[in-house]
Amino acid sequence: MVIEGNADLNTLSSVWNDIYLEFVDLMSTGETEYVMELRRRINIASIEIEEIESILFCLSFKPYPKLINKLRDHGYYNEFDIVNPEQYMESLKAVEQSLASKRFQLEQDLKELKGYVEQQMNKEMDMEFFDSMVIRLSKYFGFMIDEKTVTVSKFVRMIKEFTKNSKPKQPIVKDEY
Repeated sequence: MVIEGNADLNTLSSVWNDIYLEFVDLMSTGETEYVMELRRRINIASIEIEEIESILFCLSFKPYPKLINKLRDHGYYNEFDIVNPEQYMESLKAVEQSLASKRFQLEQDLKELKGYVEQQMNKEMDMEFFDSMVIRLSKYFGFMIDEKTVTVSKFVRMIKEFTKNSKPKQPIVKDEY
């Protein structure tokens, strides 16, 4: 394979085709699992955000202990002092503000899924896909992946490990009042 220097277009096309075919062959199940996991995260996040927004809406009119407990089930351990209306509203605002990170992650996952779907429709996997995966995997594993030396099979194993362990995490908001 030619990494540096001048190669003719036929050589580059042939090598790219070989790499791509090896990647598709190795990723066939991992790619499907990844998309299923991505869709699962999107569905869970959408439902969770909608539920928390509904709870916050109801609690903004009147404190309901059962709804406050539902927020705690979602990891929001604010005080929700119903005796102190100012502190109570501050706790609700804190939950609303923490939803911003959930919304952001949901938007990222939706963009990623959209990009994947568009890519599948084009039936084309270009270097941009690999570059973006190298960046995401490097961030996930905590070291820079050298795309010039990593083998296709190792790259696929890394993607599978990444998708297997990329589960959404609920933020825990503790009362700081």
